Amino acid sequence: MHIPGKISKAFSDELFSIINPGSVPVEETKYDAETAMKIVIQRMLTIAEVNELEHEINKILERLGTENSFIIKSYSIEELVIGVKHYLIAWSTMKDVMINLINICFDLGMDEKDVSFGVVTRNKKVRGSNVLDIFKKHEKFINVRHTDRQRNDATHRGKLLDDKINSFRKKHNSLYSRKYSLLNIDPITDEEFTKELAVLNAELVELAKLKRKEYSEHFEKTLKLNQDLVRELAGVTANEILGNRI
Repeated sequence: MHIPGKISKAFSDELFSIINPGSVPVEETKYDAETAMKIVIQRMLTIAEVNELEHEINKILERLGTENSFIIKSYSIEELVIGVKHYLIAWSTMKDVMINLINICFDLGMDEKDVSFGVVTRNKKVRGSNVLDIFKKHEKFINVRHTDRQRNDATHRGKLLDDKINSFRKKHNSLYSRKYSLLNIDPITDEEFTKELAVLNAELVELAKLKRKEYSEHFEKTLKLNQDLVRELAGVTANEILGNRI
C-alpha cells in the first residue's frame, strides 16, 4: 500500500535540493524567504489535492470488488463495477489537477476551469521545458487516451470498456434470469442455481484479484509519471524563487 504524499515529497525534495544545495556559494542561492514561501504554498495547495486523490485511489484499489464487512470479505460484481468506475473518475481528476499544477508553475494565467491538456501543452513556455518529453516517456505504459475513453464511457454512458468484466456480468445476469425471470417458463432448480452460482462466485474472486492487480499497476505507473512531472515543476519553481538565475 502506498503512503500518501509521494508527489509532495518528490516536489519538495527536488525543490530544496536546488535552492539549498549546500555545495554552492551562499550568494548564488540567496532568495527572499517571504516571497519563496508564497510561491511554494501556492504550489503545495494544489499538490495537496493530488495527495488526497492518491489516498482515495489507494482505498478504492484496496477494496476493489468487495463489500464492507467486519467478519468476512464478501465479493460482489456490482461492487467491482462501481470500484472500477470510481478508479477511472478519480484517476481522471488527478490528471486534471496535475495539468492545472503545470498551469500554476509556469504562471500561464489560465482559470482552472479553462485548463486542458491540449491548451497547456501547446503553450510556448511548457514546450520549452521537459514536460512533453516526460509525458511521451510514460504514455506507452499508462495509455492515457484509452484510460480517458474508459472514464468517458463509464461517466457519460454507464458502460465499462472491460471485456472480462462484461463477459462475467453477462454470465451472472443469465444465471439469475434462468432462475428468476418471469418470462422463463422452465426455470432451473434450486440445486442447479446454487451449484452454478458457486462456480461464478469463485470466478468472481479471481476476477476481482486480477482487476485489483491491473489497476494497481496502472496507478503505480501514473504515480511515476506524476513524480517526474513535479520534479520538473520543482525546477521551474526554484528558478522563479531564485529570480531566473538557473
